[in-house]
Amino acid sequence: MAECGATAEGLALEAARFIARVEDRDLTVCVLGLGYVGLPLALDLARAGFAVVGCDSSPAVLASLAARRSPLPHIADAALEALWPRFAAAAPVAGRAPPADVYLICVPTPLSPSGAPDMGAVIEAAELVGPALTRGALVALESTVYPGATAEVLRPRLEQLSGLRAGRDFALAHAPERQNPGGASVEQSRRRLVGADSHAEREMALGLYRTFAEPAAVDSLATAEAAKLSENVFRLVNIALANELAATFRGMGLDPWAVARAAATKPFGFMPFAAGPGVGGHCIPVDPVYLTWRAEGMGLNLPLVDAARDIVGRRPGEVCAEVLAALPPRADGGRGRILVVGAAYKRNVGDARHSPAVEIIEILSEAGCETAYCDPFVPQLEAGGRMLSAAPVDEALARDWDAVVIVTDHDRVDHAAFLRAAPLVFDTRNVLAGVAGGSARVVQV
Repeated sequence: MAECGATAEGLALEAARFIARVEDRDLTVCVLGLGYVGLPLALDLARAGFAVVGCDSSPAVLASLAARRSPLPHIADAALEALWPRFAAAAPVAGRAPPADVYLICVPTPLSPSGAPDMGAVIEAAELVGPALTRGALVALESTVYPGATAEVLRPRLEQLSGLRAGRDFALAHAPERQNPGGASVEQSRRRLVGADSHAEREMALGLYRTFAEPAAVDSLATAEAAKLSENVFRLVNIALANELAATFRGMGLDPWAVARAAATKPFGFMPFAAGPGVGGHCIPVDPVYLTWRAEGMGLNLPLVDAARDIVGRRPGEVCAEVLAALPPRADGGRGRILVVGAAYKRNVGDARHSPAVEIIEILSEAGCETAYCDPFVPQLEAGGRMLSAAPVDEALARDWDAVVIVTDHDRVDHAAFLRAAPLVFDTRNVLAGVAGGSARVVQV
């Protein structure tokens, strides 16, 4: 791997050389974090013809990739075939990332136990990249962060550990991830955003991202950071509105899904969002907090965002309240045997982070119900301090339940079959609309 030789005069001349090397595929790219964001990114880069080094701290992920198996349930082993000729996975060695010309940081940015942004993984990545950083390299942060975080948290650590300066000796960019796990459209994740604080840094980042995506440029790191948060705050607020409207229309005796379909016939000024049992994953429950936390630190408030978080946060409890109110008394004095169908936060993925299914299981269990779950994508689930194992769908169908609660609507699950498994089926996703068969009473919640 040749080293780019940036001078103190800046990256302007080096940007042209970097882009030429991009066009020749004469660069090694290191992707830090091989999860839901990093592994698809590594695939994109390998397909584009780059040598890719994947760096991850998880022995299980590294072992799976060493055996040429996908560590993610929504990515098939066969889909990784594009990786192998140009890909190697490794753990950090001696506190350093592998040598590379480009470092793309794709690590989790969750919330701390106190509910504040947890930048620990970004700091750890900076401590790995800094000692390995060379002149003329590009570092891009894909992890979602609050406005100002790339400049305030990542940049000083990279500069201190490398002895180099961003914007003069190496390029620093923020290219917020837009992965849609389980989504049908690959094109959605190709439309990317790239922000940097200088023209040369933007050109270097754009040169790389154009090889596998359709990037748009913005003129600062902070603008790109704020744009990503805006995207998911928009989703949160509209999901909250969809849930509020659904509850109102049900109270009026209307089918909220039919109302939403009717409104969606308007070709402008309306965008359909689905009501449901709550929100989950690593984006919508987390990203708005990164914005409100930053805003509050600057004396600013977002009451609409706070209200939306409250509305969606109440949904698992509201679902459980309807289930418990509908359960008939049992001769043995118990509250009932409940099967939760779907534990992932969204369809066709195996990610249960912040899934409303977890809280639903916990609330029903605390109320005295005997609970179990089935999900072909989530073999194990931690709920209420216990590690639960998924019941196979055919086994679950063979048992008697007092109620079934459909939380996640995976395509590979025959939800209509559960109409024969219990006298009550609570459908939080409208997946049974128009489905006939069985003797169950379907309750839309």
